[in-house]
Amino acid sequence: MTDPRFRGTDPFAPGAYPPVPAGLPTHPSAPGYPPVASARPLTATRTSAPPVTVWLVSACLAVAVGLCVVQAVMGVRAASESGVDDAQREYLGREVADLSTTAIVFTVLLAAVFALAYAGFGYAVWRGEAWPAPLGTVLAALSLFGLMGGPVVIALVFAGVLAVVFLWLPPSRTYARGRPAVPVAPTAYDPWGGR
Repeated sequence: MTDPRFRGTDPFAPGAYPPVPAGLPTHPSAPGYPPVASARPLTATRTSAPPVTVWLVSACLAVAVGLCVVQAVMGVRAASESGVDDAQREYLGREVADLSTTAIVFTVLLAAVFALAYAGFGYAVWRGEAWPAPLGTVLAALSLFGLMGGPVVIALVFAGVLAVVFLWLPPSRTYARGRPAVPVAPTAYDPWGGR
C-alpha cells in the first residue's frame, strides 16, 4: 500500500498470510478442507485463591445460615406449643388456632428468606464481587436492632457484623478489586484505523 495515512502492516502484501499446505483445497467450503476447530467460549476465571479473610467471611455467613435454621426451628416449636388450652380456644374461637399456624408459616418463610440472603452474600463474596461490602455494612447497621432479641438473634447479628468486618479488611478488598473483567471477543483487524 502506498497510502501515507495507513498505519500497520499491509494485509495484502505477499507473505502476510501463511501459505496453504500442498494438497489442501484453498477454500474452506471446498470438499476435503479440514474442519475448523470451534472457538472456546470466553470465560472469566480467577487465577488466585481466596485469601483467609474471604474464608472467614464465608464461615461467618455459613454460621448465620445455620442460626437462621435454628431460629426457624425454635419459632416453629414455640408456635406449636402455645399455651392456649381448650377452654381458651372454645372462648376465643378458631382464630387462635389459625393464628398459631400463621405464625409457624411466617417464621419458616422469614428464616428461609434470611438464610437464602446470607447464602447469596456468601456466593457473591466467594466470586470476588465488590458490592457485598457496602451493602453488607448498611444491613449490618440495620441489624443492630436485633440485639434486643433472643440469644440466637444476637448471635446472628454478631455473625453478620463480623462478616462485614472481614469484608473490609485489605485482603478481602484486594480480592474484590482483582476480579477479572468479563472478556470481550476480539474485534476484526481494521487496517484503516476506523476511517
